[in-house]
Amino acid sequence: MLSDTELKYAIERGIIDVTDARKQIDMTKRKEILKEHEDMIWHSSDGHWYCYLPDNTKPRNRRKIKRVTREAIEKVLIEFYLKEKEQDREQKRHDEMTLEELYNEFMIPNCSPSLPTSRTSLSLICSLIIKSLIT
Repeated sequence: MLSDTELKYAIERGIIDVTDARKQIDMTKRKEILKEHEDMIWHSSDGHWYCYLPDNTKPRNRRKIKRVTREAIEKVLIEFYLKEKEQDREQKRHDEMTLEELYNEFMIPNCSPSLPTSRTSLSLICSLIIKSLIT
C-alpha cells in the first residue's frame, strides 16, 4: 500500500491518472454492490428482470422493481445503494459535527451582512453559547 506521500508523488508526476483511478474505484464499488446483492435479482418467465429494494413506506418494507434488461435492473440497484451509502455518510458527518462546524454550515450562510463572521466573533459566540448551556 502506498503512503500518502508516495501517492501524492505519483499523482504529481503523472504516474497515476486520477481520472482512471476514480473510474476504477467507481467500478469496484459497483461490483461490490452487485456481489453483495446478486441474490436479489431474478429473471421471470414474463421476460422481465426483478428485484426488491428496501422501502419503509410499503407494507412489507420493500418495493418490487421491474426492468426489461438485467443491466437496467443492476443500474437501479447500484444507484439505490450508492445513494443510501452517501446518505449514511452525510448523516454520520452531521452526527459528528463540532459546534464550530455547525455554526459555519448553518449560521454563516444565513447571517445578514451586518453580523460579524470573523473567527474571533465565532469564538466569542461559541464561548457564549457553551457558557449558557453549562449554567
